[in-house]
Amino acid sequence: MSSDPTLTGESTNPKPAEARYEVREDAEETWQIVDTANGLPAATNGRDLVQLVHKDAIELAKELNDCEQGGLESPLI
Repeated sequence: MSSDPTLTGESTNPKPAEARYEVREDAEETWQIVDTANGLPAATNGRDLVQLVHKDAIELAKELNDCEQGGLESPLI
């Protein structure tokens, strides 16, 4: 029986083998997007992408990974 990573605090990775950005629980019921290249929260416009609701974190991580994998300019500043 596999456990749900959203309940255990493990990372929730939108594209397991290739994703640069992962969603991880940062506090009870809030989530952050972590840049796996450096292990730090991703940031944009001087703001760390932390304390997000799960749905928003998943959507943002997917967009970031899609840009990264498609060779597009990162939307992060």
